[in-house]
Amino acid sequence: MKGITLKPVKTIIIKSQAEFEALPESFDEYTIIEINSKEVISIFAEKKNSKIYIVAGSPVSLWDGVTVTAEFGLPHDAIVADED
Repeated sequence: MKGITLKPVKTIIIKSQAEFEALPESFDEYTIIEINSKEVISIFAEKKNSKIYIVAGSPVSLWDGVTVTAEFGLPHDAIVADED
């Protein structure tokens, strides 16, 4: 029988457009990208193997079918379940 191992998810907090643009196109491990900014962050493409969370009150501009998750709380305690 396979077991399930819970592990914390890598989270990157973005506060500026320059920080977002410096991210790679994809991540080796599943990563949460948390937008927590006072300035507008334009998201032109999704990053592979990641999920983008927008903290309430952070302005964003989405392009080309990009999808994000708006959160009223912070996703820092997110956990991924891996099957062994």
